[in-house]
Amino acid sequence: MRLNHLLLISCLCIGFSQFSQAEVVQVQQGDIILNGELTLAGGKSLTEAELIMMVHGTLGHAKMDTLHNLQAVLNEYGYNVLAINLSLGVSDRPMQMFACDQVQTHQHTDALQEIDTWLQWLETQQVKQVVLLGHSRGGNQVAWFAQAHPQAEKVTALVLLAPMTQQEISLTEAQQATLAKAEALIAAGKPDSLLSEVPLLHCLSSTASAASIVSYYSPTPNMHTPNLLPQLLLPILVVTGSEDQTVTNLLPSVQHLAEEQFNIHHLEVNGADHFFRDLYAYDIADAIQDFLAHAAQ
Repeated sequence: MRLNHLLLISCLCIGFSQFSQAEVVQVQQGDIILNGELTLAGGKSLTEAELIMMVHGTLGHAKMDTLHNLQAVLNEYGYNVLAINLSLGVSDRPMQMFACDQVQTHQHTDALQEIDTWLQWLETQQVKQVVLLGHSRGGNQVAWFAQAHPQAEKVTALVLLAPMTQQEISLTEAQQATLAKAEALIAAGKPDSLLSEVPLLHCLSSTASAASIVSYYSPTPNMHTPNLLPQLLLPILVVTGSEDQTVTNLLPSVQHLAEEQFNIHHLEVNGADHFFRDLYAYDIADAIQDFLAHAAQ
């Protein structure tokens, strides 16, 4: 599917550091305006350097600390970076956490089309190579996109930071009851029907469509990122934190895959939790630099 039309709105701002300039970028996908933040490495144009496109985690945004800090460090290392702000069903969504009092109609797989939309825009900007980087749920969405779009030639590698596993949709009794109600509505042909005061993702009480609830709560093999990786031929770097208490069953699967498949690489960052805050960004940037140099050989 091609973009209906493209809209670029650039706002030159104070950069993250002396090494980069930040631009607010927008593209239009149907009736939805998507936001992103583009930073160029010092002295680089958009077409000169390999670009890293970053996808945030659950109900998050493009300026979350994990990716915002890493974006600045990657600029220092000479990479251009585009941090995309998933719409979560909201046109021109601000770069801030999704508020639980908003109606939730978005679905987990919406991100795949939005990633594709941004890649189409990057093609119009003559960007030659794109590395997709995703954190947590964004890591799963990046891997799922690559599995669903093997023809995306500009995508040269994947970097997955603590990508989600099936464990993250282990349901409480309240969530199981909510899922049952949503599945009944879908079976009755009413996927857009809203359920009120139901738990969804980080929100303990929310209003959400049946389709949204099923998208996030119904177990599917592709929601377990290690299931996707053997299907991919791209170079893949998976980064885990030794103190991660959010994704706790990822390490054994990734270690096994890295031993079995030449294209899968693994780094465990000692001392880091799920969010790789502060100076851990440099550990990740070092690993990305080495990984991409090896992948280019």
